[in-house]
Amino acid sequence: MELDVQTVKTVEPGRHTGTVMKVESRKSGEWDYTDITILLDDDQVELKVSAPTKISVKADGTPASKLAVILTKLGIELTGRVDLDSCVKKRINFVTTEDITANGTFAVIDEKTIKLVE
Repeated sequence: MELDVQTVKTVEPGRHTGTVMKVESRKSGEWDYTDITILLDDDQVELKVSAPTKISVKADGTPASKLAVILTKLGIELTGRVDLDSCVKKRINFVTTEDITANGTFAVIDEKTIKLVE
């Protein structure tokens, strides 16, 4: 069996621009999550922002769950049912930070900084 050796691509902390490529659901134990994959313009690197698959809003209509915050930042109206596929191909910019763990250093998207690119 042969495998290709891949070079690790790093994402520097700071502001980036990219395009939402796909939205997927996954299960982790007993919990459901939604993953939004973003392809960065400058590095051709994919990043994911993940949130529990729960869209909740407060009585005044402001987002209450992490996924609700992300969808609002993507210009999605949070009423009735939400078509998550409508996020695909949206151009956004956002800020990344670094998360340093025992397994390595990872880029993390700050969901509160997501903005649509017009």
